[in-house]
Amino acid sequence: MCEPTTIMLVVTAVAGAVSAYGQYQEGVATQNYYNSVAQTQEQQAKLEAARGEKQSELIQNSAKWQGLNQAQKATALSSAQRAAMAANGVDLSSVTSQDIASDTMSRAKMDEMAIRYNADINTWNTKEDAKYKKWALQTEAEYSRTSGHNAMVSAKNQV
Repeated sequence: MCEPTTIMLVVTAVAGAVSAYGQYQEGVATQNYYNSVAQTQEQQAKLEAARGEKQSELIQNSAKWQGLNQAQKATALSSAQRAAMAANGVDLSSVTSQDIASDTMSRAKMDEMAIRYNADINTWNTKEDAKYKKWALQTEAEYSRTSGHNAMVSAKNQV
């Protein structure tokens, strides 16, 4: 039979080995978890970039249609003004008539430019926001990968 001291040493060695294996497996599991989190964050970063591009495209398309609508309204207003002046006996070739028409078209162009400017500002803000969110998510992914790596190193050091 074995001596009690030998049995204790064997049991201690086996317990230590089982504990070390458990710590190592915990490190592997933790690293896998953080890698999964990082992968999800990277996918979210790509989605944010794509969302920003699509939203910017929609803003520009909307502005284009708003500009066209504004131009149609200006044309209709100009026509209505000319009709009203003609109905009231105003000579359409007079300086006053020409000034009114010119002012109407100038204001309409200013409105169209304002629509375009606002769309450009919104597009820029949307793209910058998407870039920032993408960068933040990619940074978080790197932190997650580093945390997973550190968990694995810690587990190996405890073995």
